[in-house]
Amino acid sequence: MNNNIIFFEKDQDCRWISKEISDVFPLYLYDETEFEGKAVTFYIILEWLQRKNRGANPKMLEELGVNVVPTVADLPEGAGVFVTGYDADYAELQQLKADGVPVIDRPCPWVRKLRDQILSFDNESYQMVLVIDENHMVYDCFKNLIPSDAIIVQPQNFKERICHLKLSRPLSLLSYTVFRRTDIEAMADFILQEYPNQEHHLHNYKKTLCLWTKQGLFEEVEDKCQSHRLDEVWIICSNRGDRSTQSLIQQVEDSQAIPVIIEKVADIPSRDDKKKIGVLFAPIPKSTALLEIKQALITMAEQG
Repeated sequence: MNNNIIFFEKDQDCRWISKEISDVFPLYLYDETEFEGKAVTFYIILEWLQRKNRGANPKMLEELGVNVVPTVADLPEGAGVFVTGYDADYAELQQLKADGVPVIDRPCPWVRKLRDQILSFDNESYQMVLVIDENHMVYDCFKNLIPSDAIIVQPQNFKERICHLKLSRPLSLLSYTVFRRTDIEAMADFILQEYPNQEHHLHNYKKTLCLWTKQGLFEEVEDKCQSHRLDEVWIICSNRGDRSTQSLIQQVEDSQAIPVIIEKVADIPSRDDKKKIGVLFAPIPKSTALLEIKQALITMAEQG
């Protein structure tokens, strides 16, 4: 094995979606299912799960063979809706339920916790600071629930946006599920330093950062980059725009290595024995194409 190629160990799939795919999808998303006394075919709504360069992997959905339609308007008559992953457009979901459309409601539990935090938010007492990407499907699904004076931030712009948009009310910090804890803590520290107020609510994120952010991968990136003096970390992913991938890119850069995105076998750089390389998976279900990348890299390492 080539000692210049290091494979990370804590880059497991999201455990929640892996279990949903193996245990729950087969119950509802292939054939008609008995639901409340009648046979129903359930569909995933792609518009709730995908944007350009981010979201659910189309190739993986195709390989799984699950029932999908582009939008709610494309549902066949009598069909049901299966809510998964990034949750659902709130207004559309409520209308579907009001219209009596069968719904299996199984979004990511941490995304649903964020939705519930937004729904119950006390906007008269607090001003919301929401950590989320504005071109993300979850933002689009929930945007009509978000207060008009909320401050939408990301790690690269939170100081400027908070300074520019803060009002007189105490701040309440909420976060989407796959940002780095260190980034959210930096925002909380900034708020306390620049706008001291015991009434701030700055710990809501602890309930919405998902299991993947807590399995030790960020810490492993820092440790291996330092202990092995890695020059580059190759990140195998389906979409470079995914927030989880962006969090990994930032972690690699903060660990003084160069992130290299690999979405297909053709993206694998030429071998350079002078470089020390780390290899990891973004936290996504593995399509055949992504597994082929991993196998090609294992072969490269074995050829030493």
